[in-house]
Amino acid sequence: MNETITSTNYLTLATDTSSLIILSRAGLIDQLTKYAEFRIPEQVWQELCKGSTPSELELFKTSVTLYPTKKGTPSILWNLKNTDQAVVTLYDQTKPHAILSDDGTILKGCKKHGIPHLCSLSLCAVLYQSRIWNLDETQNALEKVEKVGRYSAWVRKEAHDMVIRP
Repeated sequence: MNETITSTNYLTLATDTSSLIILSRAGLIDQLTKYAEFRIPEQVWQELCKGSTPSELELFKTSVTLYPTKKGTPSILWNLKNTDQAVVTLYDQTKPHAILSDDGTILKGCKKHGIPHLCSLSLCAVLYQSRIWNLDETQNALEKVEKVGRYSAWVRKEAHDMVIRP
């Protein structure tokens, strides 16, 4: 699932709402800000404000970086809802390492268009591959994310395989 992401000590990620909520509820987002910049467009921030508890919102204020997107027709465009398209546009305009999403529609589009992408599970595996997290830290994080997110068996297997065979 990480396609062209190579080992690195710090990732920049155009991030959607679902991933931020999963990582927050798994208790990992604060720790992950040491290793990743979570870039979000205004539309994601608005969704976070509507759907988060006050304590989650306080955490997001210190964990994400709001990036403005330029108006106009994006160079990467496919049939996505407004917020998801804004994440893809942010990726196109700011050139981070990848898109971080736990939304199947975004991930399928990324794969089709050759855009590097991660879900919350594969982000944990990439941190292991980069030797930032050890095996115990990674397995603990994977377990926490799996409890919060809804993942198909093949997605869970792929993330675990990334840890077994880095």
